[in-house]
Amino acid sequence: MNLDPGFGSMVRTQKGLRGSSSPAQPIKENGVPPSSIFSGSSIRLNMVRKNNYYDLECVPMSIFWQIPQYFLVGCAEVFTSIGQLEFFYDQAPDAMRSLCSALELTTLALGNYLSTLLVTMVSKVTTRNGKLGWIPDNLNRGHLDYFFWLLAIITMINFLVYLCIASRR
Repeated sequence: MNLDPGFGSMVRTQKGLRGSSSPAQPIKENGVPPSSIFSGSSIRLNMVRKNNYYDLECVPMSIFWQIPQYFLVGCAEVFTSIGQLEFFYDQAPDAMRSLCSALELTTLALGNYLSTLLVTMVSKVTTRNGKLGWIPDNLNRGHLDYFFWLLAIITMINFLVYLCIASRR
């Protein structure tokens, strides 16, 4: 059952354009969407710096600035899920397809736990010796931009490892 015919048809079109499917093709399809995620926190940070809103409890900024981020993250998750499910259904034996779908959801849960662990570790490391830290209660006083740079570096390392694995035959 295809609950999302738009994205499913795009995947089928891509499969038709590339010809015969080799075992490595579904893996290569997963790498592009997650790399398109960006953050709009720099807009908020620039507004705080420009208008000296550091001690305000509520920054006068519309919540609608978050729409592009959530849209791109949602699209990336949909494209990644389709690629993973296609990979599992093409490469797994019939008896293991349900288990592989469950493994996909398990990897999502583990990713969320690792994100929480990363935030906790960054908070503990950056608040040593009485420092304010990168992610304080008042985000206007913190350095959330450093945290996003750390995420960008981790993502780049992950992408390079992905390229090494996906380019093998």
